Amino acid sequence: MEPGTHSFEVDGFWGSEHWTEWYVNDVYQGESQNDHTWYLNNYTDPNFSYYFSSGTTVIRAEIYDGDGTWENAHRWYCTVGQADLTRSSASIDQTTAYPGDRLDVDVIVKNIGTASANSGKVYYYFKKDSRSYTSSYKVGEDSYGGLGPNGTSSESFSYTIPSGASAGTYYFYYWVDATNTTSNESNENNNKFYWTITVNEPPKADLIVTQ
Repeated sequence: MEPGTHSFEVDGFWGSEHWTEWYVNDVYQGESQNDHTWYLNNYTDPNFSYYFSSGTTVIRAEIYDGDGTWENAHRWYCTVGQADLTRSSASIDQTTAYPGDRLDVDVIVKNIGTASANSGKVYYYFKKDSRSYTSSYKVGEDSYGGLGPNGTSSESFSYTIPSGASAGTYYFYYWVDATNTTSNESNENNNKFYWTITVNEPPKADLIVTQ
């Protein structure tokens, strides 16, 4: 089930008075409902609403007759699903490059969880020797819409290596759900990925003197 407020109902009894007590994980909710409205000679269906955020919750309705004698019980075992955003696939056109070269990447964001994920952003970064997720190394971003379970979104991004970049090992990396618009994911450790990029010195000019 999705996070949010959900309602529960038991059938009222025609012709005899009954009371319903509601419990959440065996804790009485201070709500006892009579299923009859005598002045109308009618009956109602007792109901109860509860907000679910995560995990498994047991809702229980205990039914008593008009004399207070226990008659029946109903239980609902409710498990709230959780979104889990990650990447299903990703590619980069080159991992060995020169200053001034362009890197083209494609990322497919996927919700592998059991609940819907909110819209969010993918942040991209470029840094030499190590990875840091501070704004100093962010080089761009993409946006994706809300994703239901198994939903995907295709993202593309291009980045040009600075012409003054020194030779060495760099990381081109990205962060799915960087703004945490989908909180309480079932796994928060599968949102960050990277490629290792080798940046070489530009080829030197080869001058030939002719007469």
